[in-house]
Formats: sequence, C-alpha cells, structure tokens
Amino acid sequence: MNDLFLILLGSIFLALGLEPIGSSLASALGLVCLILISEEIKTSDSILKPIRLGLFFSLSITIFAFTWVYTSIGNLTGASWFVSVPVFIVYASFSFYKIFFIFVGVWIYKKTVSKGKGYDFPFFLFLGYPCLAVLSDWLSPMVFPVYWGDFFRGNLILRQTVSLSGVEFLSFFGWFLAAGGIHSYRFWRSGRTAKTAKANKKTKLVKPILSKAPIYVYLGISSLILFYNIHSLFRIPETSSSLFAAIIQPNTKYATLEKREDQRFIQTALQSILDLGKEAILRSPKPIDLLVFPESSVPFHGTSSKPESKSTYSPTFLGILEYLSKTANAPVLYNELIIEGKMHNTASLLQMNTLSIEHYYKQNLLPFGEYLPMESTFPILRKIFPEASSHTPGLRSGLFQIRKNISQVQADKLFSKNENPLPYTGLIQNPENLEERQNDPNANQTREVDFTVSPLICYEAMDPGLVLKLFQVPPLANQHTTSPDLLVNLTNDSWFESERETWQHAGSAMLRAVETGTPLIRSAVTGVTRVNDPWGREIVPPGPMEEQTILYAEIPIIKGGIPTIYRSIGRIPLRIFAILTLIFTFLMGHYGYTLSNRI
Repeated sequence: MNDLFLILLGSIFLALGLEPIGSSLASALGLVCLILISEEIKTSDSILKPIRLGLFFSLSITIFAFTWVYTSIGNLTGASWFVSVPVFIVYASFSFYKIFFIFVGVWIYKKTVSKGKGYDFPFFLFLGYPCLAVLSDWLSPMVFPVYWGDFFRGNLILRQTVSLSGVEFLSFFGWFLAAGGIHSYRFWRSGRTAKTAKANKKTKLVKPILSKAPIYVYLGISSLILFYNIHSLFRIPETSSSLFAAIIQPNTKYATLEKREDQRFIQTALQSILDLGKEAILRSPKPIDLLVFPESSVPFHGTSSKPESKSTYSPTFLGILEYLSKTANAPVLYNELIIEGKMHNTASLLQMNTLSIEHYYKQNLLPFGEYLPMESTFPILRKIFPEASSHTPGLRSGLFQIRKNISQVQADKLFSKNENPLPYTGLIQNPENLEERQNDPNANQTREVDFTVSPLICYEAMDPGLVLKLFQVPPLANQHTTSPDLLVNLTNDSWFESERETWQHAGSAMLRAVETGTPLIRSAVTGVTRVNDPWGREIVPPGPMEEQTILYAEIPIIKGGIPTIYRSIGRIPLRIFAILTLIFTFLMGHYGYTLSNRI
C-alpha cells in the first residue's frame, strides 16, 4: 500500500512539473518518490513486483498528466467511446513504459550485485539512476514523446542544460539532483554509524571515500552545470539582423471527414485567413518579413494545381495567399495537403517575388491520426478508426531561404503613423487602395533581409533527433551555413480539446530552441501561439487560447543560430557515457559488497 501511495504522490508531483504549472521542484519531489519506491523493490524475490509497479505508474502518470489522450483517440480516429475507453486504458498502462528501465534495473542491481543484503553503493544512487533514465529515454519511443528532462523545462536555469547534450542530459541532471538530495539528507542526518566507525579503523582509505566521495561529486557536478547554465543566460551573441514576423491564429476548429464537403465551413476558413491576413498587414507597426499561418488553417485544401492534386487543389486558397504575399511584400509560410503520388501533410513557402512555392513534407506522422499502423495487414482497422488519415511521410528535411529587399520609402508610406490612413474597413472592402499605397516608383532606400527557415509540422517539434538533423543538411547554393536561422512549428492542437496539452506541446517545442540555439515560432491554429528566443524565453506574450489573434514579433537573427555543444556532439557521447557508467557502478557495487564482507 505504501508503494501505491508513493506512486500516486510521485505522479501528481510530476504532473505539476509540466505545463501550465511547470514546477521543477515538484518534478524533483516526484523523482524522489520513484527512488524511494525502487529502493523497496529489493525486498521482492520476483521480478513481477517492479513490472506491476511500472504498469501502475504508467497508468497513474497518464491519468494525472495526459488525460487529453482519451479525447484525442476519439477525435483523431473517429472511434466510438466503446473503442476509445479500452484503447486509452491499454495505452495508459504502457505509454510510460520507460519506468521499467528504472524499476527493473534497480531490481537487477539489488539481486546480482548487493545479493539482496541491503548494501547500497552510493555511486549507484548518484549515477545509476540518472544513467538508467538516459537509457530509458533512448530506448523507449513513445507516440507522444515525453522525456524525463521535460519535467524540468519549466525552470529557466535548468532548461539551459539541454544545450550541452539535449533533453536526455536534462533527464540525467534531474535524476542526479533528486538522488543527490536524498543521499545528502541521509548523510546529514545519520552521520557516521558505529559500523562505519569500526570499519574505518580497519581500512582508513576505502570507507571515507565511499562515504564522502558521492557528496563531493554531487556538489562539484551540480555547481559546474548550474554555473554553465547561468553563464549561458548572460551571453549576448552578435546578431546579424532582425526578422519581423506576423503570426496568424485563425481559430479554425478541427475538421472531421464530413467537413470536407461542407462548403460553408471551408468558405468561413478561407474568409478568416483573408481577413486576418489583411488585418495583419494593415495593423503591422513595420514592414513584415514573414507571414505565418498554422497547420490546418484551411483543412483538406492545397495550392498545387498538378492533376494528381486535383482533389485538394483550391484556386481560391492559392489566390488569397498570392494576394497577401504581394500586398505585404513578404513570403507566406503555411500548411496544406498535397498529393504527389501519395498524400503529404505539407509546409509550404510562397515567395513574394516570383510567387513560386517550395514544399516540405512532414516526416514524423502521428499513428492512428495521420496513418494506420498495419492497415494493410488488418484492413478492419479502417472501420474501427474511420477518421484516421492516409498520409505518407516525407524523406527530406526542409530548409527555406528567404531574400528580399524592401524599400524604406515604401515601408514608411505603408506603415507610417504620422499620415492619416484610410479607415480599416475601407481598406478591407477596397484592397486595391492598399496596393496603391504600397507601390511607390520613387522608393530609393532598401533594407535587405536574408535568412533561412526550417519548418516543423505539429508534433515533429517534440522529436529532438529530427530537429538535430536540420542542422546537418547539405548547404544551399551560395550559402555559408547549413543551419537554419529560425525554426517554425506549424501545429493544430484543436483535436485534443485541452489547454493543458497545448501548453505541454508548446513547452516541448521550446526545448528545441534551447538545444539548437535557434529562435522558434510556434504557430497554432487555436493556440498557444508564441515565439521563443534561443534560451526558451518568450519574445512577446503568447496569444490567447481559442481566439482569433495576430502576433507580431521582432526576432533577432543570429546566422545559423548560437552554436551549442549539443549541435556539435549530438546524443551519442551521453549514451556511451551512460552505458559505461552503469557498468562501472555495477562493478564498484560488487567490489564494495565484497569489501564490506571482508571487513
């Protein structure tokens, strides 16, 4: 019963560690609960106990932190509640199966190293748990990726850790802090026991090292990492220019398949992006460098006029985007569906000068939402999950290059606050007036904008490996860097009908900015729309939930982003370190146990 209580308490604490609360202290307490549970596992002779506790924890954390999964099952797949309930229970029981690495790993350590006698080598507490956490993050893929480090991203200082070796290193550090806190507290309370004092008389070197060395390691490593994190926040890198973006949040509701033929729904969506696009241009305090629309702004539609894309092609959608691009003299980044052999969820960039369109096909598709796993083997799945799409993943990363020269005289005329502009309603009803104001043959001063953008569609921003690859793509012609200057996440979280899910998704995406030292725009169809700098801080206040809104952001551009250690070394060194350290702790645990018997 005590184990179950600790699991419930730990799950609640960890849930508080995620958005919208984001308390890293609560997350640390949650890990303390898990460590206390795992220490009790040694009393069991059967491996079934850690497995049972792991199943219960997975179910518990899903209920307390990820309840939105149940709603998404029905909305994304079209499954009835009769199907959704058992699917949710099964998913919840195994979704956080990475806990098995912790519980089973500790059980194996106790049985094979300590022989169940209770000897607990301190270095396993300090390094064994963190290394098991790294391995669990690495070897436990999830439908909605959640890393142990995600529970600590709410703290500005702690989140800088990911720039060293990614979110997996933040997982290591989080477990390290929790384990070190436990050992330090015990060491402070107990002092030296009579048994330790007697042992020290026989061996004056080994026991003091085993007793105090973990404390020294804990304080030393923690101080170094925290110093690095704080120092990172005070770095002021040189910026090459700035980018002024207008991000549209149209608040288009999620569309089931029946909405595909609903002309009124589609017309409303098209009208919304036209009106909001015009308003964004008219209300902008300065020239726009990039106009951004989120995923599913106009569901089921695309701008490709190729014969094979006939079922998704919308000349109205294309015309609206071309009009907005020419009017704003800015490229437009948006989402669409394109059929080229097979259907692709696509991020597209409409260039303002040539009106040419570049495409990026989403690579990481959502199971049961964008495709049905094993559908060819079990065709009946289509009847059970009728709303699931049949998208095909892309094979290449996206990197869009944007170059433009904007006339300063032209910009002053369009965006000046000193002249008396036409009323907003008059410009909306007569957009040709806006075009006349924009064009000025006497413009002779220009401002050059040159930057690269990498799009991420929906929960691709939760995949650190995919984002890391963006900084390793072949360079474009006449380009000195292979790294994007800006990340843009186009997403549609309306399917989940949960503000908590939206904030959690946004928090996960924010870590990609810190890992890569690159600012990130998150454009969400119903919210949360926001912009993060390379340290994960908000450049402007985020947009409201489930409202139409326009977000303006002046984003400093550092060519190629801030070079981070993580971008240079990736995740492999940390994983190798985790494996070798686990071997070391097992060997030293056995050595310590043998030595304790001799003395």
